[in-house]
Amino acid sequence: MIESKEKTQPGLVDLHKDVEKHYEMLDSYYFAYKEDDLENCMQQKTWPTTIEVALGLSKEQVEQQEENFKAKLEQEQNQFYKDLLDFDKQFQHIITFNSFAQTSEYMSKAYQLNKCLEDAEDKVEQFKTRENLFNFKEVTEYPKLDELQQAFKPFHELIDTANQVKTIIMVEYQRNPLANQIYEDMEQNINSWHQKCFQLAKLLYEDHEEASAVATDVRRHIEQFKENMPLIKCITLPAMGDEDWKLIKETVGNDTMEREQITVDKFIEFNLHEHLPVIEEIAASAQKKY
Repeated sequence: MIESKEKTQPGLVDLHKDVEKHYEMLDSYYFAYKEDDLENCMQQKTWPTTIEVALGLSKEQVEQQEENFKAKLEQEQNQFYKDLLDFDKQFQHIITFNSFAQTSEYMSKAYQLNKCLEDAEDKVEQFKTRENLFNFKEVTEYPKLDELQQAFKPFHELIDTANQVKTIIMVEYQRNPLANQIYEDMEQNINSWHQKCFQLAKLLYEDHEEASAVATDVRRHIEQFKENMPLIKCITLPAMGDEDWKLIKETVGNDTMEREQITVDKFIEFNLHEHLPVIEEIAASAQKKY
């Protein structure tokens, strides 16, 4: 009934959803014979005709209950079609996203619609399970949901990437001390977002030119930050010791510049870009001694 899942976190999440789905089915779609009916059948076992009548009545009750279940399914499906229309209205608003400055406003709307579409996908699976349970000749398909998911996906990815750039690059990476960062993780994230924006700009250009322009704008912000990566690599280098940092302070001409307090925002204040070649030499030397 329930497929076995690997004992990994994703596997356990899927297993939980699978169990929950079947539990809901059992909770909503079952028919229990009355205890009195069962007791009467046991007492009347010597009277086959009486038993046949009792079972016949119970069968009618089961058939009636099944019709009730089917009616409830149809009612839920009709409501689902109305929900899809509402989801489409939400999507029509999201495609008006045309500025990086709108990211915070649209992020909550995109998250909400994405959650609705994920729930709708689960709901479709429940519908199909119930239709199979009731031996429907054909399982209902919902092409409108598939179309909406496909159309929404690039906008969700664009808004999500823009939000990552705004909250992580422009806040966490830009303003927080670099001593707390791992260069390889930063580089991987930045390259991933940069590539994603390139793909989205190309994908959206033909039908949604304004959204494509946002992807290009976000990519430009990433490229601006990437100019700091050579310095970030030097400053976050694990091999960089106190003596090496002392050489950097002498190169920059600032004895108060502490490594633990350096942020990207302070690169300009300490004029670090101007001294990049020497800082890279110090970092390379520190790596050799490490």
